[in-house]
This record gives sequence, structure tokens and C-alpha cells, in this order.
Amino acid sequence: MSQVQVATALGVTESAVSKWKRTGNITAENIVLICELFEFNPPVWLRDKRLEDSEPQRTEETLLRIQSLYEDGHLTLDDLLHLERMALHIAGLRQALEKKG
Repeated sequence: MSQVQVATALGVTESAVSKWKRTGNITAENIVLICELFEFNPPVWLRDKRLEDSEPQRTEETLLRIQSLYEDGHLTLDDLLHLERMALHIAGLRQALEKKG
């Protein structure tokens, strides 16, 4: 899916999508919309509840969905690298929040 198609589906500008990819700065609302667009579960940290026993399975399902999107040509290697940077950023935020208590 091109940046134009993502932008159109989410009701944002192409430059907004480009900025998300370039900087990794994206609102929680837009992350949820992207998850809905690509039909996978929003990240755990966007939900109000703590990790449940089913979370490892959901994580695995999400990773398989991302892999499938890549293999089917819907995600580029750059998209995967961006997702990896976002995941690292989110992990750092989570650690900082957990330290705050």
C-alpha cells in the first residue's frame, strides 16, 4: 500500500504519513487507525488493561501478519525498519513509565 493510499484511507495528508515514517512521531489515535487499516491488534500499551495470558499469542499473530504483509508486497523493507524503530522507541517509553511507577 502506498503512502498516498494510507493517507487517503486514514483521512490525513501524504506528508503526514511521510513524517511518521521519517520521524517515528505518530499519535496513538493514528496508530490505532493504521492497525485497523492493516487488520491487526493495536499495541498493548494503547489499551487500558495490563498484559494478559493471551498477549504472547496476540504478539505472535501480529508478527505473522506483518510478515505476511511484507511477503505479499504490502510493506517494504523500509516499512519494516520503521516498525522496528517504533517498537524500540515504545519499549524505551514503557521502561521509563514503569520506573516512574
